[in-house]
Amino acid sequence: MRFLPILIILLFLSSTSRSILAQDSSTNNDKFPDDSPAWTARQIKARGQTLTYKARAGFLSLYSDSRELKGRMFYVSYTLERPKGAPPRPLTFAWNGGPGSPAATLHLAFLGPRRAKTIDEYQSPPPPYQLTDNDDTWLSFTDLVLVDPIGTGYSYPAKAEYLKDFWNVPGDIDSIGEFIRLYQSHFDCADAPLFIAGESYGTIRAAGLAKILTDRRLPLSGVILISMGNLIRSTAANDDLAPALILPSYTATAFFHKKLPADLQADLQTTLKQAEDWAQSDYLVALIKGDRLSPNDRDTVVKQLARFTGIDPAFVAKSNLRIGVDQFARQLLKDRGLEVGHYGSNLTFKVTSENAPYDLWADPSLVSNGTSALIVAYLRSELGFNSDARYAGPWGGGWPSPRTPRADWTAFRFDFGPSGFNFNVAQDLADAMRRVPTMRVFVAHGYFDLVTPYFGAEYALSHMGLDQAARRNVVVKKYFGGHSMYTEKQTLTQMSNDIGEFIRTTTPAKRPTPSVQ
Repeated sequence: MRFLPILIILLFLSSTSRSILAQDSSTNNDKFPDDSPAWTARQIKARGQTLTYKARAGFLSLYSDSRELKGRMFYVSYTLERPKGAPPRPLTFAWNGGPGSPAATLHLAFLGPRRAKTIDEYQSPPPPYQLTDNDDTWLSFTDLVLVDPIGTGYSYPAKAEYLKDFWNVPGDIDSIGEFIRLYQSHFDCADAPLFIAGESYGTIRAAGLAKILTDRRLPLSGVILISMGNLIRSTAANDDLAPALILPSYTATAFFHKKLPADLQADLQTTLKQAEDWAQSDYLVALIKGDRLSPNDRDTVVKQLARFTGIDPAFVAKSNLRIGVDQFARQLLKDRGLEVGHYGSNLTFKVTSENAPYDLWADPSLVSNGTSALIVAYLRSELGFNSDARYAGPWGGGWPSPRTPRADWTAFRFDFGPSGFNFNVAQDLADAMRRVPTMRVFVAHGYFDLVTPYFGAEYALSHMGLDQAARRNVVVKKYFGGHSMYTEKQTLTQMSNDIGEFIRTTTPAKRPTPSVQ
């Protein structure tokens, strides 16, 4: 299961943001039984403009219809000051993936008013990691709510046995829908144009949530999907589609590392178009034919597959025409003793042993500017929220320690259904778009992401059964970078510009006529 988010545990916070009103730093979780948050009024400079905003950090409590407390969900929100009588600003709820990741990476590496510096911004290699004012913050064009799903960050179930109600695909999605309803009610902001944003597994959550929100008659204006997971997941043992959908990402990687033939190294877009065309024609036909493929045709496919991947033809010939991610990552730069990152194949690391399995912890593309180390210190020192609880992520690390390896990793405890990792939220998103004709979807992908390849996302989008009017409401952008492509400074700015334009040009959804309950 490779929807795991980008995290690393490192060092401390260095802050330069100004606080206008500081909250008592001794604030603790148990001092907020009525869901009143800690809050501060703050300012930053972003692209020459002063942004004055209110930051809240706290919990909202989820109750069943019988008023039984089921869980408390932690969030951080940012609300920009606006002139009296001005219309409501757009409001975006955002989360990371995993499943089991808190919102820290999106929060402090991409869209919050403060962000971790990207690696290229340091004079010498970090750590220590540092925060800086975020010129590219989404707060310039939307108010923000960063959400930690139950069991992540500071969010927790009211009883241990309730965790199973949240750690499954429908339960996880539904709980975020309830949180959004609660937030709108608690802070009287139901009239604000509503957007939702997720990354990686969080895109599956967002796609399914679009239908939940429309079921609840909450007007949803737009959905932002970053490194979109395959919204149609199947456990079919003999999947002939996956190798074809990841091929263009292999090609982009080989292009970056200059491993393609000379005629394919001239222009990335031209080369990717050729790879995409071949992947969905001759290559896919060959995969479907299996052992019915003639020897001559097989030799032709082997040569083309080696040509578009930069992999040794002798290795390709032994691969059954299917090159797995682990194999590709290890083989592409084998002559240099390097392996490419799975979450960002433009990055590399040394191979310690040719037969060693992929080492998640050695992969440099999992590093996300130290956000997991910065988040707790940021909450304490800048937002006045102080807790001794563990800020939980997908890798476990809680107490008591597990008795078996990885037994506390969220992905291994999450319930993906009776057949295992089998769901179709693409139709949920399609249904929501049909109900709200103005709803728009923004999809962002990195060329070097081998975990959620961009061509797989395009396949899922093209099989949602949308009519032409709805299909025009889907915006797809591809960027230089990997799974969290915004950790590249240039890409960060470009993505922020594109998403800002997307939100500004989206027509707010109309509130539907209330149904009879």
